Amino acid sequence: MTDLVALRALQREFAALEERKLKLQANEKLQAELEFEEKLFALIAEFGYSKRKVVEMLNPPDTTVQAGNARKPREEKTYRNPNSGETVVTKGANHRTLNQWRESYGAATVASWIVS
Repeated sequence: MTDLVALRALQREFAALEERKLKLQANEKLQAELEFEEKLFALIAEFGYSKRKVVEMLNPPDTTVQAGNARKPREEKTYRNPNSGETVVTKGANHRTLNQWRESYGAATVASWIVS
């Protein structure tokens, strides 16, 4: 009996979907979209393009940002310790010698040692 109940439920679902399909087919807006799609694919085929090529033409990739590298590169900074004359060139602030200087002299003092 459960198979019969399942069959009846599927038949009701199918009838509801068929009714929805008929309503959509009668929709003028959908008809216009289908006509546009048909003409568009005919035009694409006439000129020998693929759908992907047309999308690339209409929405070109941004050439200013390289894929996978959205951040700009860090600038190189040079610090010169006036006490010892030692120079550190780094792109990041987490440099071993800089951290030691910050502990000894303070962060504000070390920041004032930037040469370039």
